[in-house]
Amino acid sequence: CISSSDVDVKEVFFNSNNFPSAFSSETFGPDEWKLLDDSSSTKEIFSSIQQLNPGNLEIRKHSEKMWLLSFQSDQQNHRYYAFDPQKKSATFLFSENPELEKYKMSSMKPFSYSSFDGQTIHGYLSFPDSIQKPFPTIIRIHGGPFEHISWGFHPETQFFTSR
Repeated sequence: CISSSDVDVKEVFFNSNNFPSAFSSETFGPDEWKLLDDSSSTKEIFSSIQQLNPGNLEIRKHSEKMWLLSFQSDQQNHRYYAFDPQKKSATFLFSENPELEKYKMSSMKPFSYSSFDGQTIHGYLSFPDSIQKPFPTIIRIHGGPFEHISWGFHPETQFFTSR
């Protein structure tokens, strides 16, 4: 079953026969990939991919011979890889912003609470590493029920938590 009242399907991966093999669901932390195809080949490919880099995987392009993958986490901007599904090996291509990699970034911690009307409100907390407590609080409000902030790298969050 791929329906849930709490998460959305974010990306569906179709194999060479145009059959959905896997899907990614957007949770309140890193995305989770679920395999729909139980073949050992698909399991081996996704196992190899998951060992490349932590964070959210996006399959940007794919063919039988080469896939373009990107990963992003709460502490790292996009990193791109060329992946050979037959050899189950990857080559690092580039980082979206390599200059940031020399800095320690703040993590995002998911949390939730019940509102006055019983609805579950989800959010994220990011704390500065080097500043003594107490520190100021910044609340970032998003654009409503059809748009929300996801777990991942947010330059504004990193800017404010590094000050």
